[in-house]
Amino acid sequence: MAQWANRQRVSRKCLFSLLLPALVAVPIAAVAERFEVIETKPFGLIELDGRVRIGYLFDRRGGDSASINANSSQASWEEEFFLRTKSFVYHPGLLNMVFAGGPVFVQQQFESGGENTSSGDTLFNFQSRLNFLDIKNYPVSVYYDKSHPSVTRGSAARFIVPNERYGVSGGIRRLFANSTSMNFDAYRHSAKGAGSGYSVDDEIDQAVFLTSTSYRRRDSIQFRYDRWDQDSATGGPGRPIHRSSEARRISEFRLQNYFGDDQQINVSQYLARQRREIANAKTSTLDDRRYRGNVKWYQSEKTNSSFRLNYVDSQRSSESSKSRGAGYSVSRMFGFGATVSAGANYSRSNSVGFMRRDKGLRGAVHYRYETIVGPLSVNASLRKASVDQESTVSDIAVFDEAILLAGTTPTDLVNEFVVQGAVLVRNFTNTQNYVEGIDYRLFVTGSVTSIQRLIGGDIADGETVLVDYRYATSGTAQFDTTDLGLSANVTLLKNMNAYVRYDASDTDVISGELTNRINNRDRFEAGVNVRNRPIDGWAVTGDYRYVNQQDDLAPFASNAINVQLAKRFWGRLSLSVSAGYVQSDFENSDEDEDLVTYGLGIGGNPFRGASIGYDVSYLEDVGGTLTRKMLRQRLNFHWGFRMVHVRLTGNFADDELGTSASIDNRVTLQITRDF
Repeated sequence: MAQWANRQRVSRKCLFSLLLPALVAVPIAAVAERFEVIETKPFGLIELDGRVRIGYLFDRRGGDSASINANSSQASWEEEFFLRTKSFVYHPGLLNMVFAGGPVFVQQQFESGGENTSSGDTLFNFQSRLNFLDIKNYPVSVYYDKSHPSVTRGSAARFIVPNERYGVSGGIRRLFANSTSMNFDAYRHSAKGAGSGYSVDDEIDQAVFLTSTSYRRRDSIQFRYDRWDQDSATGGPGRPIHRSSEARRISEFRLQNYFGDDQQINVSQYLARQRREIANAKTSTLDDRRYRGNVKWYQSEKTNSSFRLNYVDSQRSSESSKSRGAGYSVSRMFGFGATVSAGANYSRSNSVGFMRRDKGLRGAVHYRYETIVGPLSVNASLRKASVDQESTVSDIAVFDEAILLAGTTPTDLVNEFVVQGAVLVRNFTNTQNYVEGIDYRLFVTGSVTSIQRLIGGDIADGETVLVDYRYATSGTAQFDTTDLGLSANVTLLKNMNAYVRYDASDTDVISGELTNRINNRDRFEAGVNVRNRPIDGWAVTGDYRYVNQQDDLAPFASNAINVQLAKRFWGRLSLSVSAGYVQSDFENSDEDEDLVTYGLGIGGNPFRGASIGYDVSYLEDVGGTLTRKMLRQRLNFHWGFRMVHVRLTGNFADDELGTSASIDNRVTLQITRDF
C-alpha cells in the first residue's frame, strides 16, 4: 500500500510539472480564434478555446452518534485539460458543430479508522452538439455529454459518478403568420456510481413537447406535454434498496385572454392532467385532473374585482378525492385614504368516506393617514365561515408530501392531527425507507406534527424527502367559525415602524360532534422594526416582536429580538455583525424554544481583481427536549488576472443534537487558465 501511495505522489508531481507551466505558458494570443464566414466551404473553424484546471478538495467528516463513531477524511486532486471547438460543414446555417472535452486525472486518498486507501483514475469528459439548419425556421440539434461529477453520501463517502446524457431537440420557430411556435426535447440521462457502501443508480428518459400561439393583440394559448420515465436503485449501506420504476405523463394547457376596449378584463385558465405510476415494494398509481380559472376586471382606477374557479379530481391507488371551489372579491378605493374590500367563497371536497362543504363571507377596511411622525395604517377584517362535514372514516391518507430537511431545524407537516404510527418517510426516488429514531424524529405541539432530521442518519443535510401519513377527519358535524383581525402600523423617522396586531378565531358547533378538539384562538402581537438606520457610520437593522397566543391546544408566549450592524471600510471592505434571541414557552409541550444566534460577515474587494467573502454563524437552542447547536463557517475567495482564475472555497459545519454530534469540513481550490 505504501508503494502504491508513493507511486501516486510521483505521478501527481509529474502531472503538476506538465500542467502548471501550461497555466502560464499558453499565450494570450491563443484566445478563441474567430473567423468570419465569407463563403461556403467543405469545412470551417469558427471558434477554438479551452482551459487548463487544477483542483484540490479536502473533506473531513466524523462525530459521535449511533452511526458515526470515528473521524474520516478524504483528499482529492484533479487535473483537467479541456478543449472546445466550434466548426461548420459547408455553411454554419447548414450544420455547425460543437465538440469539447479532455482528460481528467483524479487522485484520491481516503482515511478512516486508521486505514488509508489510495486510488488514481484517468477520466474523459466530453461534450458534443450538432446543430442542423440553425438559421432556418426548423432547426434540429443532436447532443451527447459525458461528465464525472462527485457526490457525497453518509458520513464521509465521496465518490465519482459517471453521468451520460444524449438526446435530440428542435422545433418550428414561426408557423401560421409567425404567431405559433413548436419545440421539443427528448433525452436519456444516466448516473451510476458507488463508494463506501453507498450507490447511485438512476436512469431517466424524458420527452417534452411545447407549442404556443398568440392571436388578436395579447391573447395566447400554450400546450405542454411531458413524458418522464425513471428507473432507480439509489441507497445506502445496511438497508434494503428497492428498485423503483416511475412513469409520469403530464399534459398542460394555459390560456390568456383579454376583453374590453382597454383590455381591462383578463381571463387566465389552466387545465392539466397528470398520470403517474410508481412500482417498487408496492405499486402506486395516480391520476390527477385539475382546472384553475381566474377573471380580473379593472372597472376603473379605484375599483377592481376578481372571480376564481378551481376543480381537482385525484385518484391514488385505493384512495380518491375531489374538490371544487369558487370565489368572488371586489375592492374600492376612496379619496380620503380608505380602501374597502369584500368577498365570498364556496368549496366542496370529497374523498373516500369523507365530505366537506365550506361557505364564507369576508370584509376588510384599510385606512392610511399622514401624521406628524409619519404615515399611519389601520386595518380591520372580519370573516364568517360555515362548515358542514360528514365522515364515515376516522382518517384520510396523504401521499408524497415533499419536505425539505435543512440542518436539524424541525419542519411542520401540512395537515394537523396526524395519526401516530402512520408516518412513512423515504428518499425522493422511492428506493429506500428512512427509520424513525435513527434518521429522523417526530414530535407533536398542539395539533401540529413536526419532523426533524437526526445527526448520523442517512438523510443528508438539505435533502428533500417524501412523507406519507394519515390525519384525523374530525367526525361528522356542522359548525361556524368567526375570524376577526385588527392591526395598526405607524412609520417613525422614515426607517422605523411600530405595529400592533390582534387576531381572534372562535368556533361554534351547530350540530353533531367534532372528534378533534376545537382550537379557539386569541393572539396578540406587537413589535418594532428598524431598517438601515444610520448611527455613527453604522447601518443598524433590527426588530423586536412579542406574541401572546391563547388557544385550546398549544397556548404560548414568545419574545424575539434580532439586531444587525453593518459598515463599509475604505470603500472596499464591508463588515456585518448580528445577534438574535428567541424565547417561546408552550404550556402543553416540552418542545419550547430558547434560541440564541450570532453572526459575522466580511466581504469586499481587497485588491484589484479579487473578491472575498467570509461569514460565520452560531446557533444554540436549549429550550426543547434535545439541545441543538450549530456552528457554520463559509469562505469564498476569487482572484482573476487576465486569463488565470483562482477560486478558494471553504465550508465548515459543526452540529450537535442531544448527545449526537457531527463535523463536516470541506476546502476546495480551483486554478484555471483559459485560452
